[in-house]
Amino acid sequence: MIPTTHTLRAAPGTLLTANTRGFAVANQNTGMSFVHPFRPVLVGSDTGVGLRFTRGLVDGFEPKIGAEPMSGTLGKLPPILALSPSAVNAATGESWAVLEATPNDKGVIDVNSKLVIIHGSAPGGSTGGTVARTPVALIVWNGKTPVMVWPVLFFNLRYVRRTSDNGPVQHFFL
Repeated sequence: MIPTTHTLRAAPGTLLTANTRGFAVANQNTGMSFVHPFRPVLVGSDTGVGLRFTRGLVDGFEPKIGAEPMSGTLGKLPPILALSPSAVNAATGESWAVLEATPNDKGVIDVNSKLVIIHGSAPGGSTGGTVARTPVALIVWNGKTPVMVWPVLFFNLRYVRRTSDNGPVQHFFL
């Protein structure tokens, strides 16, 4: 029991509540912000709701959303990845933002490689011998409205293609 001769004072950022049963002390637990590559944010646009990302790199090259670099161009905001309710997996109520990469003939990402972020119903994985896919963000939907986005990538990526004589081509993002 706290003596009545003392007065409790709340420190900055602290909420002090007094009632008949005593005192309650609460504070806002704010963690450190980590502005990591490929960090997604739900944003509204003229055409609906979409995703905007912080800049991320694959082997030093920046993926595109549509025809623009994901960090935008000089004097313009970064592009928005349009989200379509038709891409939602009806069984799980989720969709995915996926990085799609098409390396050159030697299996290396270079200036001419296709690096795009797309919206789809599956988390990615290898789609064959030429296209590699990996998830960037999980989008959770409530009906036809995206309500939450979870980042999947937290670091810049390195791409590696593995080939074998008697098996399929394998794609890895490290």
